[in-house]
Amino acid sequence: MNAPRTKPVKKGRPFSTGKFSKRQELVDGVIERFHRGFKYNQIGRYTGISDVTVKNILIDQGLVQ
Repeated sequence: MNAPRTKPVKKGRPFSTGKFSKRQELVDGVIERFHRGFKYNQIGRYTGISDVTVKNILIDQGLVQ
């Protein structure tokens, strides 16, 4: 058997912040543009993230299904 890990291990990659310094600023920018009627790819271009990430943010916030 292998010995148990003694160091803390981070699980996965940190969430993207795009062109913003904090994740919450990114989420706020995505939500604002979504309410103004922008499409996913337009929001992604403005924020510096992919349109799939934009959609995932909106799903996490409960704005789309």
